[in-house]
Amino acid sequence: MTPRRMAQPRPVGLHLPGAEGEPPVIANGRDNPLVWLRTRRGKDGKPLIDDAEFEAGCRLARDFALAGHVVFAQAGFDGAGSSGRRKTGGRRGGSVSDTTLDARQRYRRAMDTVGDRFASVLEDVCCRETGLGALEAKHGWPPRSAKVVLQMALSALARHYRLA
Repeated sequence: MTPRRMAQPRPVGLHLPGAEGEPPVIANGRDNPLVWLRTRRGKDGKPLIDDAEFEAGCRLARDFALAGHVVFAQAGFDGAGSSGRRKTGGRRGGSVSDTTLDARQRYRRAMDTVGDRFASVLEDVCCRETGLGALEAKHGWPPRSAKVVLQMALSALARHYRLA
């Protein structure tokens, strides 16, 4: 890493604000591929992903975390909390909050809307923070192709959320 690059400010956390009345989620910004793409610029000088695509990816990651799909510490998420009334549900007979149920529904609707091909990419990158190189290796794609596929997937997700 060059001294110039080392001197650049690096994001420490990514605040994924909640909808009204829902708790925020903090993601690890240093390792987050969305933050990396948002802070890098293409040859045209524009960010690799725009505000709408970035926000869409953050919303999906937030719902993934709030829905309880991963253990927060393993995914780099911190402090999801729980608000709202408790409901009985789940496979083990435990209780699940309204917030969790709502997040699961929002997540499933978003993934259904973008389709299977994009859903896999979005979950890997936005929710599991898989790097682009690892994504390319997983799918057997050529170098630098994951960025293009992810941009298309984020664009579809932004349209679903009516951000674009």
